[in-house]
Amino acid sequence: MAVTINADAFRRLTTDPSGPAGQRLLAYVRRVQAAAVASAPVDSGRLRSDITIDGPDVGTDSITYKVVANTDYAIFIHNGTRYIDGRPFLTDALRSTRF
Repeated sequence: MAVTINADAFRRLTTDPSGPAGQRLLAYVRRVQAAAVASAPVDSGRLRSDITIDGPDVGTDSITYKVVANTDYAIFIHNGTRYIDGRPFLTDALRSTRF
């Protein structure tokens, strides 16, 4: 018995953001974003409100989304400085969210 796979159809199935793989990936990314918002430190609330999703960026064989914190000081809170310890809310969100 032979199995034939249509390469173009398979590529569309796995790299089309509106297809099943793309929809599942977007649902996961939304959960990561929600976890990042929930775990981000809050003072004024600006950092939490500026955690967004960029994408999709569709490549030949990939779909890429990014969860980003758009404030200019997010990197210092996430990674820390010589004066404050980092609070890696984005990394923690990614690690705590199951695909």
